Amino acid sequence: MAKSTPPKDSKSEDTATIITKAVGGVRGLVDSTLPALVFLIWWTITKDVAGASIAALGVGGVIAIWRLIRKEPMTQVLSGFFGVGIAAFIAWRSGNAANYFLPGLLINIGYLVAFLTANLLRRPLAGYLVGVFFGNKYELARDWRSHVSVRRGCEAVGWVWVSVFASRILVQGSLYLADDVELLGVARVAMGWPLFLLAMWLSYRILAPRVRGQIKSSENLG
Repeated sequence: MAKSTPPKDSKSEDTATIITKAVGGVRGLVDSTLPALVFLIWWTITKDVAGASIAALGVGGVIAIWRLIRKEPMTQVLSGFFGVGIAAFIAWRSGNAANYFLPGLLINIGYLVAFLTANLLRRPLAGYLVGVFFGNKYELARDWRSHVSVRRGCEAVGWVWVSVFASRILVQGSLYLADDVELLGVARVAMGWPLFLLAMWLSYRILAPRVRGQIKSSENLG
């Protein structure tokens, strides 16, 4: 039986490179944060919800145009702009600046339910992404549940992400209910990509040794 061999760069790439690629590079981090930051700054200075919404939408539009110029996939362009547009529209229509952050809060609730349910059913979502990070040609990417070490690693990763989404909901949800827009905006930015990067790093550190160990073991048996 032919041996499965990992891509040449799967071990040479360091953790930072893999995580950065996963979030679209430094520009992806900036693009995802800038509209919310502009909204927060504009509203803090002027207390004008409509103006802050327009400013955030304008920044989102500039980012979308720049992505089009760079010929990035249309799905990424539209999804990014659509997300900003929905948040800005809700804030503008309601006249409540806190509602700009409501869609993000609801998305985190959805993710929490998905990751928590998957872990409780012992089918952690991280398992289905093993192939994305470690090579989708591996047999392991299709049969990860049969390998105890990898499966437990995926479950641990699932709890990492449950913690991320739960902490966001707890902190940001409390600030939203208190209508504390300034602190809510700060929490949104601080618990956005910084927390995401931390969770990605932990996920990689948990899974990489287990996956590579299993691959090496399979190759030796093969």
